[in-house]
Amino acid sequence: MADLFDGAPDAPPAPASPPVDVEHPAPVDVMNRIAARKAGGKPGWRWCSSEVVGRPPHGTPRDQVHFLIEGAVPVGVWASGERKGRPRWPKREACDRVVVTGAEVDAEVLAVEAETGKCHPCVGTGRERYGFKTDADGKHVTLVRGCARCNATGRPPASWRASLRA
Repeated sequence: MADLFDGAPDAPPAPASPPVDVEHPAPVDVMNRIAARKAGGKPGWRWCSSEVVGRPPHGTPRDQVHFLIEGAVPVGVWASGERKGRPRWPKREACDRVVVTGAEVDAEVLAVEAETGKCHPCVGTGRERYGFKTDADGKHVTLVRGCARCNATGRPPASWRASLRA
C-alpha cells in the first residue's frame, strides 16, 4: 500500500516479538550456549525443551544435577493463531538432544563473567529479576530486587569464582 505522504510503499509490518525490558535485561542464557556447542554449533540453534535427568534429592549440589536439553534451528515463525510470532520447531525426531551438567553451567557462568566483567544474574545492573506481575492496566511488570550474589555492585564476586574453582 502506498504511503499517504511520499507515495512509496510502506515497509512490511515487523514480526511480533515479546516485549523487551531494557531497564532490567535478562542474563545470558548459559544453558543455550552450552547445548548449542554440544549440538554442533549450528548458527541459530536454540533449545526448545529441558528436563532434569533423574530425580536428584532435595539439597543435591548444583554441580551434580544434569539436564536433558532438546533443540534445533527453528524452521520459521508462526504467522497466526495463539502462537503467532513464536518459533516453529522441526519435528521432534529432527531435534538434537544433549546432556548439560551443573558443573558445565557453573563453568559457563564464569566464562560469561570473564567476557563481560559483569555479575551474571543482574547483568551488571546490581538488580536481579525475580518474577513478573500484571498491573491494573493488564501490562506485565518485571519484579526486581538488589542482587544477592554481587551485593548489588554489578561486579562478579571474587568469593563466587573461588568457590566454583575449588
